[in-house]
Amino acid sequence: MPEVLSSLAECLGVERDQLQRLRAEDAELGRLMEEYAALDRRIVRCEAGIEAESELRLEAMRRARLTLLDAIGLAAGGRLRRLPAGD
Repeated sequence: MPEVLSSLAECLGVERDQLQRLRAEDAELGRLMEEYAALDRRIVRCEAGIEAESELRLEAMRRARLTLLDAIGLAAGGRLRRLPAGD
């Protein structure tokens, strides 16, 4: 999951270590991150042609991944320290 944490950190504009610490401290946040990681891996495999999926289903999975990203941001709430712009 390290590469997914890096991706999540970049999307949320925070440091990877913050997410790792929160994941260990908060079971619900950890569950959301695991769900995001599993969905992200599946999408990447479909986009690479390793797994077959219809375009409609792939778009639905992408929307679900964005929904999970929002849920992770909300669950983390004010516990995340945003990186300054440009870093």
